Amino acid sequence: MSAAGVGPLCFIKGRVNAASYQEILEHFMLPLAEMLYGDEDFIFQHDLAPAHSAKTTGKWFTDHGITVLNWPANSPDLNPIENLWDIVKRKLRDARPNTLDELKATIEASWASITSQQCHRLIASMPRRIEAVISSKDSRPMFTVAKKIRELMADNENMNAVHESHEVFRREQDEQLVQWMNSTQHLHNVISDCRRPDDWTLSAGGSGTIYGWGHNHRGQLGGIEGAKVKVPTPCEALATLRPVQLIGGEQTLFAVTADGKLYATGYGAGGRLGIGGTESVSTPTLLESIQHVFVKKVAVNSGGKHCLALSSEGEVYSWGEAEDGKLGHGNRSPCDRPRVIESLRGTEVIDIAAGGAHSACITAAGELYTWGKGRYGRLGHGDSEDQLKPKLVEALQGYRVIDIACGSGDAQTLCLTDDDTVWSWGDGDYGKLGRGGSDGCKVPMKIDSLTGLGVTKVECGSQFSVALTKSGAVYTCFLFYMTLILKYPYSAGL
Repeated sequence: MSAAGVGPLCFIKGRVNAASYQEILEHFMLPLAEMLYGDEDFIFQHDLAPAHSAKTTGKWFTDHGITVLNWPANSPDLNPIENLWDIVKRKLRDARPNTLDELKATIEASWASITSQQCHRLIASMPRRIEAVISSKDSRPMFTVAKKIRELMADNENMNAVHESHEVFRREQDEQLVQWMNSTQHLHNVISDCRRPDDWTLSAGGSGTIYGWGHNHRGQLGGIEGAKVKVPTPCEALATLRPVQLIGGEQTLFAVTADGKLYATGYGAGGRLGIGGTESVSTPTLLESIQHVFVKKVAVNSGGKHCLALSSEGEVYSWGEAEDGKLGHGNRSPCDRPRVIESLRGTEVIDIAAGGAHSACITAAGELYTWGKGRYGRLGHGDSEDQLKPKLVEALQGYRVIDIACGSGDAQTLCLTDDDTVWSWGDGDYGKLGRGGSDGCKVPMKIDSLTGLGVTKVECGSQFSVALTKSGAVYTCFLFYMTLILKYPYSAGL
């Protein structure tokens, strides 16, 4: 797009890597720029997706004498084309195409309906956008907090400016909020003591005292003495790290720090700690092999023996036991150190989830990929085959996935799309798919009773599922052992 209007669309089969992106620039962007500007200079803009930020892509722009607008990391959204994608997304939501041909036709028609006046207004807003980034270089987290607040607000709510007040929230607290919002806090036997902003213990993005309790036979509580810890006990070794995410697997615990470092403690069998070898450790130990990578989030199931890590560059790493191909490396060989999933390179991943025997990720385009054990159809590909590499869930094409959860045992999978719809598939025992009965399914199907309730988060246990709404209500699908099998989503009224 430019101030003169939109250019031609380029439909892509497969993933975009640096080489294919440069071909798109060569055959689509350059001809349009020459038509619009001739020999005049212009400034090009794109985000920090791996294909965009690759060295070879930078060289391509240099060789063609094209200036690229610098995109500061963690800056507010500077790209006006995102507004155009929102227009297309709304029209797709209304049209509900059923086939790939219908989807393509709807996208083309939506794109063609965008006027030059709309584009001109967006381009004219660029000086203001850039000025906002420059003036906020010391308080960028405020923009991310505001964006997240808008996502969580109900349609009839108005946002106040309390989060912008430096008297209420200082910069360190803003950074803490951003870190917490960007990582799902699955705390397994660990709780972090956080109250009002003025009560927080501040460091580089972390928070106060950390307590642990429960089984500690393998040192999974990170430095607390005793095999069985029966009362909440402060853990100084973890508190010193000031973690922004704590998450536990099967007799393991992982901590992500504000500077993107990853630490592990507990049972080392199968290489599940990722520190190299299979020895257990009883204090948080740095995963040195990826200390050069800024880890944004870690995913591991509470009964899981493998782990996933998401980097700030949108790459996914995996390690641990590899039965059923759940590491995504194309084989069933375990890894005792994090290894990047090569087949996802060139695709910007924004979220990850790990089940007991399968894995999943969401891309920046809202696509869902799953891999690992396929039994009961938990991968959503219409069969029960294991997948040794990430595979696109085609049934969800045309929807934008924004949250994903993977279960363990006879597993189910849940996801949430941005049209306020919850989907479930896999094993249906005990009504955990939420559609009535105990029938399973091998492709994503809607949970109609949750549609339109404002669900913001989904989670899976071994034999139950949970959904959280904007209003704070919690809906569950599970076996109630006393008198009733709840086979439809049930509000816990929290």
